[in-house]
Amino acid sequence: MAMKKTAIATTAALLAVTLFSSVAPAVHADDIVNTTKGDVDFTKSTNPNGELALVTAPSVDFGDQTISGSTKTYTQATAIGGIQVDDNRGSNVGWNLSVSNTQFTGLTTSSAKLDGAKLTLTSGAATNDNGASFVATPAATMVLNGEGSVVPAMDAKKLMGMGINKAPITKATLEVPGTTTKLKEKYESTITWTLKDAAL
Repeated sequence: MAMKKTAIATTAALLAVTLFSSVAPAVHADDIVNTTKGDVDFTKSTNPNGELALVTAPSVDFGDQTISGSTKTYTQATAIGGIQVDDNRGSNVGWNLSVSNTQFTGLTTSSAKLDGAKLTLTSGAATNDNGASFVATPAATMVLNGEGSVVPAMDAKKLMGMGINKAPITKATLEVPGTTTKLKEKYESTITWTLKDAAL
Protein backbone atom coordinates (compact mmCIF):
# COMPACT_ATOMS: atom_id res chain seq x y z
CA MET A 1 0.00 0.00 0.00
CA ALA A 2 2.89 2.38 0.75
CA MET A 3 4.36 1.90 -2.73
CA LYS A 4 1.11 2.93 -4.38
CA LYS A 5 1.00 6.22 -2.50
CA THR A 6 4.57 6.99 -3.53
CA ALA A 7 3.77 6.47 -7.17
CA ILE A 8 0.83 8.82 -6.99
CA ALA A 9 2.87 11.52 -5.32
CA THR A 10 5.65 11.26 -7.89
CA THR A 11 3.22 11.60 -10.77
CA ALA A 12 1.72 14.72 -9.26
CA ALA A 13 5.10 16.31 -8.86
CA LEU A 14 6.04 15.72 -12.50
CA LEU A 15 2.76 17.24 -13.67
CA ALA A 16 3.40 20.34 -11.64
CA VAL A 17 6.80 20.77 -13.22
CA THR A 18 5.37 20.35 -16.68
CA LEU A 19 2.67 22.97 -16.13
CA PHE A 20 5.13 25.45 -14.71
CA SER A 21 7.44 25.04 -17.64
CA SER A 22 4.64 25.65 -20.20
CA VAL A 23 3.85 29.18 -18.94
CA ALA A 24 7.39 30.47 -18.49
CA PRO A 25 7.98 33.68 -20.66
CA ALA A 26 10.14 33.37 -23.76
CA VAL A 27 13.29 35.46 -23.85
CA HIS A 28 13.80 37.62 -27.04
CA ALA A 29 16.62 39.84 -28.19
CA ASP A 30 16.02 43.63 -28.25
CA ASP A 31 14.43 45.04 -31.46
CA ILE A 32 16.87 46.67 -33.87
CA VAL A 33 15.59 50.10 -35.02
CA ASN A 34 17.06 52.21 -37.80
CA THR A 35 15.77 55.17 -39.87
CA THR A 36 15.90 56.18 -43.54
CA LYS A 37 14.66 59.24 -45.42
CA GLY A 38 11.93 59.97 -47.99
CA ASP A 39 12.43 63.22 -49.87
CA VAL A 40 10.62 65.22 -52.55
CA ASP A 41 11.65 68.64 -53.86
CA PHE A 42 8.93 70.62 -55.63
CA THR A 43 9.84 73.28 -58.17
CA LYS A 44 7.75 75.82 -60.05
CA SER A 45 5.38 74.39 -62.64
CA THR A 46 6.78 74.29 -66.16
CA ASN A 47 3.32 74.25 -67.76
CA PRO A 48 3.69 76.49 -70.86
CA ASN A 49 0.38 78.13 -70.01
CA GLY A 50 1.65 79.24 -66.60
CA GLU A 51 0.96 78.21 -63.01
CA LEU A 52 -2.60 79.57 -63.18
CA ALA A 53 -3.91 79.81 -66.71
CA LEU A 54 -7.04 80.24 -68.78
CA VAL A 55 -6.23 77.60 -71.39
CA THR A 56 -9.39 77.90 -73.49
CA ALA A 57 -12.40 80.21 -73.71
CA PRO A 58 -15.06 80.22 -76.40
CA SER A 59 -15.70 82.57 -79.28
CA VAL A 60 -19.19 82.67 -80.79
CA ASP A 61 -20.46 83.18 -84.32
CA PHE A 62 -24.12 83.60 -85.19
CA GLY A 63 -23.56 83.46 -88.93
CA ASP A 64 -25.55 85.34 -91.58
CA GLN A 65 -28.92 86.68 -90.49
CA THR A 66 -31.69 88.50 -92.34
CA ILE A 67 -32.39 92.03 -91.13
CA SER A 68 -35.65 92.19 -89.19
CA GLY A 69 -37.69 94.98 -87.62
CA SER A 70 -38.82 92.58 -84.89
CA THR A 71 -36.83 91.46 -81.85
CA LYS A 72 -34.97 88.28 -82.72
CA THR A 73 -32.90 85.77 -80.77
CA TYR A 74 -30.19 84.01 -82.73
CA THR A 75 -28.59 80.75 -81.59
CA GLN A 76 -25.17 79.52 -82.58
CA ALA A 77 -25.69 76.38 -84.62
CA THR A 78 -22.15 74.99 -84.48
CA ALA A 79 -20.19 73.57 -81.54
CA ILE A 80 -19.20 76.33 -79.16
CA GLY A 81 -16.39 74.84 -77.11
CA GLY A 82 -15.84 75.62 -73.46
CA ILE A 83 -13.73 76.98 -70.64
CA GLN A 84 -10.58 75.37 -69.27
CA VAL A 85 -8.64 76.72 -66.30
CA ASP A 86 -5.45 75.00 -65.10
CA ASP A 87 -4.24 75.63 -61.55
CA ASN A 88 -0.73 74.33 -60.90
CA ARG A 89 0.31 76.81 -58.19
CA GLY A 90 0.07 74.35 -55.32
CA SER A 91 -1.28 77.02 -52.94
CA ASN A 92 -4.90 75.78 -53.17
CA VAL A 93 -6.21 79.28 -52.40
CA GLY A 94 -8.85 79.26 -55.14
CA TRP A 95 -9.45 81.48 -58.15
CA ASN A 96 -12.26 83.14 -60.08
CA LEU A 97 -13.04 83.80 -63.72
CA SER A 98 -15.23 86.64 -64.97
CA VAL A 99 -16.35 87.82 -68.39
CA SER A 100 -17.54 90.99 -70.10
CA ASN A 101 -18.03 92.19 -73.67
CA THR A 102 -18.09 95.31 -75.80
CA GLN A 103 -21.05 96.44 -77.86
CA PHE A 104 -21.53 94.71 -81.23
CA THR A 105 -20.03 97.21 -83.68
CA GLY A 106 -19.90 97.29 -87.46
CA LEU A 107 -16.54 96.23 -88.92
CA THR A 108 -16.95 98.54 -91.90
CA THR A 109 -18.91 101.33 -90.25
CA SER A 110 -17.52 101.79 -86.74
CA SER A 111 -20.39 104.07 -85.78
CA ALA A 112 -22.88 101.25 -86.41
CA LYS A 113 -23.90 99.71 -83.07
CA LEU A 114 -26.39 97.02 -82.15
CA ASP A 115 -27.93 98.97 -79.28
CA GLY A 116 -29.47 96.77 -76.60
CA ALA A 117 -28.11 93.49 -77.98
CA LYS A 118 -27.61 90.83 -75.30
CA LEU A 119 -25.21 87.91 -75.59
CA THR A 120 -26.06 84.95 -73.33
CA LEU A 121 -23.74 82.01 -72.68
CA THR A 122 -25.07 78.88 -70.96
CA SER A 123 -22.69 76.58 -69.11
CA GLY A 124 -22.89 72.84 -68.58
CA ALA A 125 -21.58 70.76 -65.66
CA ALA A 126 -17.94 71.35 -64.78
CA THR A 127 -15.29 68.68 -64.23
CA ASN A 128 -11.97 68.51 -62.38
CA ASP A 129 -9.25 65.94 -63.05
CA ASN A 130 -8.82 65.37 -59.28
CA GLY A 131 -12.44 64.30 -58.89
CA ALA A 132 -15.90 65.65 -58.20
CA SER A 133 -14.97 66.89 -54.70
CA PHE A 134 -12.71 69.58 -56.18
CA VAL A 135 -14.88 70.92 -59.02
CA ALA A 136 -15.05 74.69 -59.49
CA THR A 137 -18.52 76.22 -59.85
CA PRO A 138 -19.47 77.65 -63.25
CA ALA A 139 -22.17 80.28 -63.67
CA ALA A 140 -25.29 78.66 -65.11
CA THR A 141 -25.78 81.60 -67.47
CA MET A 142 -23.69 84.64 -68.34
CA VAL A 143 -25.69 87.56 -69.73
CA LEU A 144 -23.47 90.16 -71.40
CA ASN A 145 -25.04 93.52 -72.21
CA GLY A 146 -22.24 95.00 -74.33
CA GLU A 147 -21.58 97.78 -71.84
CA GLY A 148 -18.51 96.21 -70.26
CA SER A 149 -20.36 94.95 -67.20
CA VAL A 150 -18.39 92.13 -65.57
CA VAL A 151 -20.28 88.95 -64.69
CA PRO A 152 -19.03 85.80 -62.94
CA ALA A 153 -18.13 82.87 -65.19
CA MET A 154 -16.51 80.29 -62.89
CA ASP A 155 -15.37 80.25 -59.27
CA ALA A 156 -13.10 77.95 -57.25
CA LYS A 157 -13.23 78.38 -53.48
CA LYS A 158 -10.26 77.63 -51.21
CA LEU A 159 -9.14 73.99 -51.54
CA MET A 160 -11.12 73.68 -54.79
CA GLY A 161 -10.26 73.93 -58.47
CA MET A 162 -6.71 72.55 -58.34
CA GLY A 163 -5.46 70.86 -61.51
CA ILE A 164 -7.45 70.89 -64.76
CA ASN A 165 -10.94 72.43 -64.68
CA LYS A 166 -13.34 72.29 -67.62
CA ALA A 167 -16.84 73.63 -68.21
CA PRO A 168 -18.60 73.31 -71.57
CA ILE A 169 -20.57 76.20 -73.03
CA THR A 170 -23.68 74.37 -74.17
CA LYS A 171 -25.58 77.26 -75.73
CA ALA A 172 -24.95 80.77 -77.01
CA THR A 173 -27.68 83.21 -78.02
CA LEU A 174 -27.76 86.79 -79.24
CA GLU A 175 -30.92 88.83 -78.71
CA VAL A 176 -31.21 91.89 -80.96
CA PRO A 177 -34.08 94.34 -80.37
CA GLY A 178 -36.32 95.04 -83.35
CA THR A 179 -35.95 98.77 -82.74
CA THR A 180 -32.16 98.87 -83.06
CA THR A 181 -30.64 100.08 -86.33
CA LYS A 182 -29.06 97.34 -88.46
CA LEU A 183 -26.87 97.96 -91.47
CA LYS A 184 -25.98 95.37 -94.13
CA GLU A 185 -22.60 94.47 -92.67
CA LYS A 186 -20.82 92.30 -90.15
CA TYR A 187 -20.90 93.28 -86.50
CA GLU A 188 -18.42 92.13 -83.90
CA SER A 189 -18.08 92.21 -80.13
CA THR A 190 -14.91 91.63 -78.09
CA ILE A 191 -15.40 89.19 -75.22
CA THR A 192 -12.94 89.65 -72.35
CA TRP A 193 -12.21 86.83 -69.88
CA THR A 194 -10.43 87.78 -66.64
CA LEU A 195 -8.84 85.15 -64.38
CA LYS A 196 -7.89 86.23 -60.84
CA ASP A 197 -5.81 84.23 -58.36
CA ALA A 198 -8.31 84.36 -55.50
CA ALA A 199 -11.80 83.02 -54.90
CA LEU A 200 -14.79 85.37 -54.89
